[in-house]
Amino acid sequence: MATSALKAQEFWFFVVCLLLGGLAELSFFHAPVGVSYLLFITGFYLVFFVRYRSFTFRQRRMGLLMMVVILILASNYFFYDVLVFNLLNAVAIPVLVLAHLVLITKPSYIRWDRPFFLIRMIVTVFGSFVYNTGFIKRLYNRMFKQVDNKHSDVVKKVMLGLLIGLPLLSVIVGLLMQADEAFGNLLSVFPQWLNGLEMNEAMARTILAIVIGFLFFGALQILPREETKTLPEWKKGEKYDGIVSLTVLILLNLVYALFTAVQFSYFFGGELYGGMSYSEYARRGFFELVIVSLVNLTVLVIMLSINRPEGSKVDRTLRGMYSLLIVFSGILLVSAFQRLMLYEAEYGYTMARVLPHVFMVFLLVIFIYTGIRVWIDHLSLLHFYLLTALVFYAGLNAVNVEAWIVDRNLDRFEETGKLDVRYLSSLGYTGIDGLLDVYEQHPDMDSLQSILIEDRKNYTVTDEWEDSWQSFNITKYEVTKRLENWHP
Repeated sequence: MATSALKAQEFWFFVVCLLLGGLAELSFFHAPVGVSYLLFITGFYLVFFVRYRSFTFRQRRMGLLMMVVILILASNYFFYDVLVFNLLNAVAIPVLVLAHLVLITKPSYIRWDRPFFLIRMIVTVFGSFVYNTGFIKRLYNRMFKQVDNKHSDVVKKVMLGLLIGLPLLSVIVGLLMQADEAFGNLLSVFPQWLNGLEMNEAMARTILAIVIGFLFFGALQILPREETKTLPEWKKGEKYDGIVSLTVLILLNLVYALFTAVQFSYFFGGELYGGMSYSEYARRGFFELVIVSLVNLTVLVIMLSINRPEGSKVDRTLRGMYSLLIVFSGILLVSAFQRLMLYEAEYGYTMARVLPHVFMVFLLVIFIYTGIRVWIDHLSLLHFYLLTALVFYAGLNAVNVEAWIVDRNLDRFEETGKLDVRYLSSLGYTGIDGLLDVYEQHPDMDSLQSILIEDRKNYTVTDEWEDSWQSFNITKYEVTKRLENWHP
């Protein structure tokens, strides 16, 4: 197949993408990520929207929501210092950016709540490599269009030799500079910015920036291509009359009714079985109840998708059993929620205890919507589930969860005098900020001063790796200044 000619606009956009790759390498591979993530996302979308300034975007409302979520997640690196979200967002943001770009550039009939949308995301990634292969061929032909085939082969071999030789040369030169001081001094005439930078490191960073730039270029170039309107036919499973499901639902609901009766008899009645303390009761069965609720949700989704009862009587009975299962699942979630609250009242608040609380609220919202879907057939479950998950996760990033945990522990300390100082210290800058508040009110508290002295030693030491502009974080900056001005 003949290769189309290289266009000037395509070449200059390629140069811009290389610069964008350099920005990515500078933002993510030189120091811990802070404000650099927000700056990179801003630069990336600036390039994208300038590139497609005359393009008519699709599915704008959902696209706007996803872009807001992406900005919230990226801002988390700048405003807060929550390790668990930093790790999760390192995966979530690239996936959401890719999904967002595919969503607003592909035809609207490719729905984002269908499996085919995920296939389009994967095809976009691999399609970028195919596009880049063709681009490299066009670029080579443009550069050597006046060279005959014989000389062209020579040029190809020379370029291959450079590709192999330059990385090898950088390693050898670095070793020789360390082996012989005179040779090292000879190369000291290089520009000042190379001082202290290994040549092989500079080469590796350059190659990384080019690779990232190529990936951006290929992906952004193939995004607006129209897809065929012939979507793959997803085979619809066989529909059932619901008799089997009805039997299963009756058995499940009977068990849950018995469980609920037991719960009400000794939990809401104020007396626990076997003389257990509330903390012992709370510790037992929490995760089991959440897992059972997830199993119930799975059962409901499967049954709602496969059952099409023919008779109206069976249909009404089945919907009633669905609703009853949802009610019992809600009771299970409330029981698990209360168990966890009791445990927190006894042992304090931690990230591992607060996040399950949020997850249970999320499940409760999901169950409520599923209950509505039981009686209104045309509603889409997956559509709502994905939207709710996106909004909940963005909300967790927008709210400083660690600060909320610290505040609740301090409130508990004022009420009970109990405080896990070591845990607050383990939360990093946010936890240390809370400990400094405690020290102002209770300077004689056991071990608090020694822990703060240790934290000041660990968190205020100037380090070029963590003190670069890429790592700038508001919480980190404010707490570091406060630690430096703190005098025991």
